[in-house]
Amino acid sequence: MNVAVDGMLLNRLCTGVETVILNLARSLFETGRFNYTLFVSQKIPYTDWNSSRFKTVAVSGPVYIKLFRILYQQTLLPLKLSKGQYDLFHATGYTAPLRIKIPFVVSVYDLIALDYPELCPLRNRLHFRMFLPATIRRATGIIVPSEQTRMDIERRFQFVTSKIRVIKPGVSAIFHPEPEPLKMEQTKQHYGIPSRYILFVGRLEAKKNLECLINAFHLLKSHNRIPHKLLLIGSRGYRAGSIFRRIQLLGLNSEVIVREGVVETDLPLLYKGADLFVFPSFYEGFGLPVLEAMACGTAVVISKHGALPETAGGSAFVVEPLSPQTLAEGIEKVLTDNQLRRTLVEKGLNHAKSFTWTSYAQRVEQFYEECLEQTKGCRKKYDKHCVCDG
Repeated sequence: MNVAVDGMLLNRLCTGVETVILNLARSLFETGRFNYTLFVSQKIPYTDWNSSRFKTVAVSGPVYIKLFRILYQQTLLPLKLSKGQYDLFHATGYTAPLRIKIPFVVSVYDLIALDYPELCPLRNRLHFRMFLPATIRRATGIIVPSEQTRMDIERRFQFVTSKIRVIKPGVSAIFHPEPEPLKMEQTKQHYGIPSRYILFVGRLEAKKNLECLINAFHLLKSHNRIPHKLLLIGSRGYRAGSIFRRIQLLGLNSEVIVREGVVETDLPLLYKGADLFVFPSFYEGFGLPVLEAMACGTAVVISKHGALPETAGGSAFVVEPLSPQTLAEGIEKVLTDNQLRRTLVEKGLNHAKSFTWTSYAQRVEQFYEECLEQTKGCRKKYDKHCVCDG
């Protein structure tokens, strides 16, 4: 089987979606059973990923720019896929070419742009409104990271249930609970991080509910209830400015530390060094940082919304994230109850062990086979009316 994979979303600032794409591609390169062509940006070509059955193709033009990437996906990419070289295409980032002439699988991580448009920039809302519904209806198969995302899709789109497969992402082996103490201290010094801190890792954007986290942290600090700093690690996203304004308004400039551009190999040390990891998002389709923190042996507090409770699997302390008071109480509870924190750490470590990228890639490949098998005998040739349910 010859499979084309869209890797054009890959860049140097990996969000959750890009982390999934990167680790899927790496696992397919290392252990995959089929022949693969990975389409990537010239800016980050991953030229070392080449073998007799895996090659990378650097796309000409600035596909790291969203508008150009959309234009390329809808115009030039279908031409490359129609030359008879590929049996299947994997659209790894929500949308596929509308004029694609071969079977395709799409990865849909959430429907936030459709269900909660106020949490997304206008360009994302317009992009997904225009292309996501058609992609979902025409896809041969749909990969989602959680039962929550599956239910969200089924609620919005009829007759797609049989095409959906829940395949939960993995956790990289670099996230483990036994870092070198000296290296941990050196890493903290390098980034200017104190000995005791509460940690958030993720894009600094509206849907992460960081203003509420900052308000909750302010409540704890104003009553001298905790000695910790709050460490936010991530690149700036939609409405990040409001996060920094909140920090300044509450006079927390010396108490809230923001670090962008942290090297991935340093993240495990910073996870492990935290007394607590907090992920208070309004909504997530999965929430990879939750598992990464657990794999490093750090207790986790999460929002009760979206797929986060499903991802945590009963191994995190769950709170209502809309109230700063409730969030503050949850944070304080885990920080001050040593037995509870030890229990969360132990359960989290065991839970995270079941998520590997090798297993994820194997299940994806199995789904490729099933999707290609079900298209045999389909005479509709992926025209605009074909939903290819088999």
